[in-house]
Amino acid sequence: MRKWLKRKVAELKKSGRIVVVCTEDEMNQIKELAKSSDKTTSRFIVDTILKK
Repeated sequence: MRKWLKRKVAELKKSGRIVVVCTEDEMNQIKELAKSSDKTTSRFIVDTILKK
C-alpha cells in the first residue's frame, strides 16, 4: 500500500493537484462549510489552506 501511495503522490505532484484525505463525515462537513460560504468545495479548501 505504501509504495502505491508514494507513486500516486509523485504522480499528483506532477499534475499540480492537491489531495485531501479525510473521512466521509469530514468530507460532508467541508462540503457544508463551502456551501454556506457560497464557494465550491475546491475553492473553499484552497482558500482555507492559503489563509494559514
